[in-house]
Amino acid sequence: MAARISLEWLWGKQHQRRATGVSYRVPNRAGKWSALAFILLSSEEELDQFELSRYCASEKVLLRLLPVVKASTKALLSRCELSDRSCGALASVLSSQSSSLRVLDLSLNDLKDSGLKLLSDGLKSPHCKLETLSLSGCLVSEEGCASLASALRSNPSHLRELDLSYNHPGDTGVKLLSALLEDPHCTLHTLRLEHSGAQRLTPGPRKYLCDLTLDPNSAHTNLKLSDNNKKSWSSSSGTVGVFVDCPAGSLSFYTVSSEGLIHLHTFSSTFSQSLVPGFGLWTEGSSVSLCPGSE
Repeated sequence: MAARISLEWLWGKQHQRRATGVSYRVPNRAGKWSALAFILLSSEEELDQFELSRYCASEKVLLRLLPVVKASTKALLSRCELSDRSCGALASVLSSQSSSLRVLDLSLNDLKDSGLKLLSDGLKSPHCKLETLSLSGCLVSEEGCASLASALRSNPSHLRELDLSYNHPGDTGVKLLSALLEDPHCTLHTLRLEHSGAQRLTPGPRKYLCDLTLDPNSAHTNLKLSDNNKKSWSSSSGTVGVFVDCPAGSLSFYTVSSEGLIHLHTFSSTFSQSLVPGFGLWTEGSSVSLCPGSE
């Protein structure tokens, strides 16, 4: 908390300077991230958790804050628009003998197989002590899973939990990773591969498309669907698209236009029960229609 307040103080001084004309020596944008890293690393308390999105969900910012990631026990980097460039940098963190990192969440970044290959270089290092790795929805295919499995066979004594849901490991990838659970020398005991398939390699929220069937007995009388009451789970009311990821606990809303999807808001929580879509029609003559996710 103190570190975030200090960073906000730096920004506040800059805004105050612009508004009042009073001169303050405030670092440039790059300097601000260096200042944040210094503040976090200078704290007397151990860095338990670092969440990049609290400051700026950006690959450039992550690369400037790598020393903070290295000193943290848990790094939450999901939904930060990271690429394989970040994976190469994080591999160096994992390979460091002085790294404190035990939990790494890279979910919902388009890392692809190229990123997994780079990250695997860090995972197979004898200095890697990572225990939990989340890679849900990262556009990983069989090739990336093979690299990951190979790395864990090289260094089998650290990772305990691996989440590769919403990817496309293929039969070979599933076989290679599942074999690690049976290996007596491997500490992996939790492996998530659910909701896999070729469609999970589609960039953006469309990777979560699935079929939705309307129950005419419980639906509103003004709600009518074509295609035998069956459409894809990408509901649109005029301009709004809704995408749900139950395992990740996220519900996202997008503006739908001819130019594509524009993110509006993501609600994050823990869904203890199945989610059911509901539509409210408040005025007489109102209607709701669901469009296929490919539209």
